Amino acid sequence: LVFRDVSQDYIMRQELIESEQELKTAQRIGKTGSWRFHLKTGLVSVSEESCRIYGLDVQKTYTIDEIKTFPLPKYRPLLDIAMKNLIENGGEYDMKFEIERPSDHKIVFIHSLAQYDSNENTILGIIHDITEQHEAQQALNSSNEKLRITLQSIGDAVIATDLEGRISQMNIIAEQLTGWTLNDALGVELEQVFRIINSQTGQEAENPAFKVLETGSIVGLANHTKLISKNGTEFHIADSGAPIKDGNGNIQGVVLVFRDVTQEYQMRQQLIESEERFSKLFKNSPVPKALSFYSDARIVDVNDAWVKYFGFE
Repeated sequence: LVFRDVSQDYIMRQELIESEQELKTAQRIGKTGSWRFHLKTGLVSVSEESCRIYGLDVQKTYTIDEIKTFPLPKYRPLLDIAMKNLIENGGEYDMKFEIERPSDHKIVFIHSLAQYDSNENTILGIIHDITEQHEAQQALNSSNEKLRITLQSIGDAVIATDLEGRISQMNIIAEQLTGWTLNDALGVELEQVFRIINSQTGQEAENPAFKVLETGSIVGLANHTKLISKNGTEFHIADSGAPIKDGNGNIQGVVLVFRDVTQEYQMRQQLIESEERFSKLFKNSPVPKALSFYSDARIVDVNDAWVKYFGFE
């Protein structure tokens, strides 16, 4: 009877089994699988999670040509070029593509990374199921597009900033008034694009966005505010700024809504000037004059000549 102590071998084997189990668990949690192309034999070693992602039979052995049939045809040329470049030139293999899973014909979005081992003549890679991220991004893109269309449909100018006061969005009316395109304004500090002054003093006006960030409340512009566009054109504007808040009520930025009131401002100034001229003529006229309501003839105003002539205060 011959026997030997294999305790150490047993322990090592158990540790290897546990390590493999941990790797499988980690891959399942991360929705990440591994694969190896054996270029000499044309066979592929696929992890359990890779089989789940691709909808493959874990017990079956697959060839490289079989695996190549799973990505949608529109991606095949790009994947072949990337694989060839990886093998021949050691180039980068970092690809995103769609597959039609054979088990249920569901479209799955894949992110794949790989390295070539020239000594073993094998390609070792990983795949990551990014379907949820892709769908979430698509939903976000759709939401952003709806927001963009809404902004462009608004008759007033709209500028949105982040928490640091840098421009993140603006509509076409804001582009026209500021003289900045959205592409040029993205990430630029608001005061560089939205330059405002007091039209009476010519002094730089306080930007309402900073008050909004400071107070967290809606803020309106002061009277007599002018916007100086990029090309030097001046517009009298009226506006308000409001905080952009997330679902928890935390301020994430500011939205400014403003409009060109130059024509209204000029008409109001003309009316004021007209009233002042009339008042001067009325008050300084040497002829006694009185103003009254037509309905009951109550006197509402008289000039100095009238007071002197009739002896009233």
